[in-house]
Amino acid sequence: SIIGSYNLASETASFSMGMFSGIDTNAAEIRSWLFPINGVISNFNMKVATAPGSGNSWACTIQLNGNNSDVTCTILGTATNCADNVNTAAVDAGDDFNVRCIESGTATATNNEGWSAIFTPR
Repeated sequence: SIIGSYNLASETASFSMGMFSGIDTNAAEIRSWLFPINGVISNFNMKVATAPGSGNSWACTIQLNGNNSDVTCTILGTATNCADNVNTAAVDAGDDFNVRCIESGTATATNNEGWSAIFTPR
């Protein structure tokens, strides 16, 4: 199954995104989502409308129960997307989920952020 989310707001600092939502917040606990079944998350992709700019980046990570997973990618400089097609994250029913993006430097404001991944039940 494909999972994901988007955000239309302009971002100028670190932010979090939940699943199936159209808004974001800097407060990860507000944007979290509980998994209903056990599974594995893989093939994580992140996209922003505006590149962070030279020397700047957005490091985006899947968080489970408030902790960073191994699933992460970084949008650097003039890029507008990144992917982690290597790492996976096992989730259990009831695990709390969100995507957290941390700004490095003074990344250019962006909007229309979005992420996608593959969820495989186990």
